[in-house]
Formats: sequence, structure tokens, C-alpha cells
Amino acid sequence: MKLWADEPLNTAVVDFEYTAGRKGHRKVLQMAIANANGEWIVPSTNINYGTSSEELESEIDHLATGSFQSAKAIRKIYDVQDESLLPWRTPREIANMIEHYSTEHGPIKTVLFWSPSFVDFESLTEILQLAQRDDLIPSRPRMTAQPLTWWRFARKELGLEGNLMLQLGEVHKSLFPESKLNGHWHQAGADVRMTLDLIDFYFQKIRGQPHRAKIENYLFASCEDQQPADLAGEQQPAKNAHHNGAEYTWDSDVENDWDSNDDDEVEDSEQDDSDSESDDDDCDSESNDDDCDSESNDDG
Repeated sequence: MKLWADEPLNTAVVDFEYTAGRKGHRKVLQMAIANANGEWIVPSTNINYGTSSEELESEIDHLATGSFQSAKAIRKIYDVQDESLLPWRTPREIANMIEHYSTEHGPIKTVLFWSPSFVDFESLTEILQLAQRDDLIPSRPRMTAQPLTWWRFARKELGLEGNLMLQLGEVHKSLFPESKLNGHWHQAGADVRMTLDLIDFYFQKIRGQPHRAKIENYLFASCEDQQPADLAGEQQPAKNAHHNGAEYTWDSDVENDWDSNDDDEVEDSEQDDSDSESDDDDCDSESNDDDCDSESNDDG
């Protein structure tokens, strides 16, 4: 997480909505990417594959995995949502936006997501591979550097209940009960904003700085008003990091704690991926799914 403090413009926070299934058997439906300052790299967008929702459902049925949940996800994203609210972009257009941003601000050096598995990073890779531009992102990040991992250890410091589920929407609602974002959980743009809120809250609260309490800065803005071309001129922080006006100093001891036994933890998380991906997929692809809300594990 040192890059969060030192190079916020080169740190990407991502979220993806996708159909249920294992790697190679799911379909990305919606995505959003912002930098650590909360500025859009790719505003929330539906994925345009050049096919109809019926054709996508047929493809999922052919893959024969999670077809019922996948059909519900496809209808939620492509049929129910007002198409005027979100743009539809092809993988090539998404790759072009990331390339444009990287030209202006330098390459993306790390990717953060709220998940117990690498499914969001794999989804980003799959989209860019379709455009033959997976060179635009770094190699797979360490799971120990992901916010969900260290939020598990922060729960006691925050005084949160021990049985609080660490799903993204549940944690955000417990800390920011008045936020309008809570009603948009499982939409890519809202999930990115909530992840930013929680990362920022961690640094401001746990690391000893007062929380700035400006959640309204993260509420929905027009996607088309926040194109990467509008992000020019931002200055990177020097010794101290400034995130939306709040200052904090990076604590090297924290980084050392996260890095200790990192390889072992990554191996453990990789072994758990196959078990957690299915649950994670179902939660990410359902807007108001009682099953997701009632899970007893700590998955995001």
C-alpha cells in the first residue's frame, strides 16, 4: 500500500460485475477504475461485446456453469438498468482509455480491489486481453496488499463487532450509514467509491489522523464529465501523501508487517481461490441477493 501514499495517480482501484463461474467460464458485464485520488480512469461502464443479452445467455448455457445466476446477472446489467445512465464500451475502447491515462500520468503500478480472491484482477486482464493490451497493467498484485486482507486485522482497532461480515457493502454501511452509496452496492462505480472510502478511512482513523468526513465527494458524478483527459495537471505528493485534501505520513512499520511471510499468505490465498471465487462471483453479480447478505464468512 506504499504506492497509495506515494503514487496515487499510478494506483488503480477496480471493481467488476460478472457472471458466476470459474476462470474462463464467466463473462465480465460491468466495470469501473479510479485512481487513489478518486478520479476516474475508466468511469463505470457496461461491456459491449457486440452481442445481445439473449446471445450472452446462450453462451453461458453452453459453458454449463452457474447458468441461472449468470442469466439473472445479465438481465440485471443489460436489461433492467436504464441504458442512458451508463455508457457501453468495447474492450478496445476501455484499453484506449487506460492507455490515454497512462500517457498522461504514467503507467498503472498496482491494482487494488475488495475481494478475497483475484477474480477482479483476472476480469481486468481478460478485458484487456480481448483488446490485446494486457501490457497496460502490472503483474498480479500480492493478496496481502489488498484492503480486505488488512481490514480483517483493523476490525478490533475500530471497535467493530467480531461477527461483522466484511463484505464491501456491509462494512461501508456500518461506517457510513447515511451514505447514498449504500443503496448502489454491486454496481461497479459505487463499489469503487466504497472501496476508496474504506481505504481512506483506514489511513485517517487507524493511522491516527482525523477522518475528513467528506463522503459527499464520493457520490455519483456524471461518468462522461470525468474523462481521463480532464485529469491532467494533478501533482503527485512528495514525502507526505494527500488524499482529497487530507494528509498522512506513510508508516514503514506497517508495510513491513504486511510484507512478512507474504509468499506463504499468497500461496494460501491462491489455494482458497477456487473455494471463494464461486461465492464471491455470486455476490458481485447480484444487486439485492439475500444469499449474499446472509453469508457468514468474511468475504468481500
